[in-house]
Amino acid sequence: MKMKACLLACLLLGAWCCGPQVAAARVWSGVDLMHVESEDGRNMCALTFDDGPAGYTPHLLDVLAAEGIPATFFMLGRQVEQHPDLVRRVVAEGHDIGIHSQTHPNMRRLGVDRQAEELVRPLLALQEQGIAARWFRPPYGNMNASLKELAGYLGLSIIIWTHDSKDWKRTRSDYANMETATGAPTPEGAMRGVFLMHDTSARTAAELPEIIRILRARGCQRFVTVSEYLGQAERPMPSGRDEALFVLAGKSLLKVLHTLEQGPHGAGAALLSRVVAAVAAGQPVPSLADAGLQTPCRTLAANTSLPPREDAPAPAAPGIAEAPAMPVPEAEDAASDMQDDAPSSLLEQTPQT
Repeated sequence: MKMKACLLACLLLGAWCCGPQVAAARVWSGVDLMHVESEDGRNMCALTFDDGPAGYTPHLLDVLAAEGIPATFFMLGRQVEQHPDLVRRVVAEGHDIGIHSQTHPNMRRLGVDRQAEELVRPLLALQEQGIAARWFRPPYGNMNASLKELAGYLGLSIIIWTHDSKDWKRTRSDYANMETATGAPTPEGAMRGVFLMHDTSARTAAELPEIIRILRARGCQRFVTVSEYLGQAERPMPSGRDEALFVLAGKSLLKVLHTLEQGPHGAGAALLSRVVAAVAAGQPVPSLADAGLQTPCRTLAANTSLPPREDAPAPAAPGIAEAPAMPVPEAEDAASDMQDDAPSSLLEQTPQT
């Protein structure tokens, strides 16, 4: 798995800096999502849960099953690796799955090599479960041009949200009066959109039946997955796993692979051989610049490399009474950027109900 992830990330970098131009990923902002209309005119509501699968995911699934509601789970790659059984259950019960990065960093602050790794690893972890994700939600909603372009090469669309439950805060969420992405409260009887919540929130797990009741009373007429909300069928899984490693990146990556085999300056094939050998030996992956691929590549990518990473294993999923710990981003991320996921240390301090 790790060798495949490093290889594909390297190929993705080659595609980004040297390959044919590919459109950046489609970004569905909160305002964009507010303007999506259903074919039958009914108010659609898509519940989404970030940061899992985690300790409260089984309870959330129980509630959703009892209510007959499908949802969408934006999963962290490290959590997918730790809890494949929960991933399989999410799919088996008819829910949608998107990716939320591998380790939950502020991706706008990462170099393009780390951005590629944070996209590729969760995709491959889901691929091992036979799932080809098509949706990506960046942590905190933060993104930049290179991230959107990398996501575009992987065939991903970026999904933000229309309503933030702020379930990571200590204060009780006011689900009846959540502000929309435009900053205005939702009129009576007009509730619809894409709602942000978290698998890691004890409050959300405990209050989900009441949340659903409130949303229905405020106007939600049909609960749907993100795929249904946007009127798009789920992405089909390629037939072969090895083939899927490259299909994930689309036809444009295959074109780039062919280009690199021919090699600008005759270095492409040598680079691929060195990447495979280095990963297999547990050594740092050679950079594009080392292989002489910096021209005509973009300056930002020319000196990137992908050294092997050893992430600390995520804790095992506990019962509903305790949420798993997660790394805490820098304080200014949650305060000044578009806010998405809460630092888990705040979640751990939340009074449990």
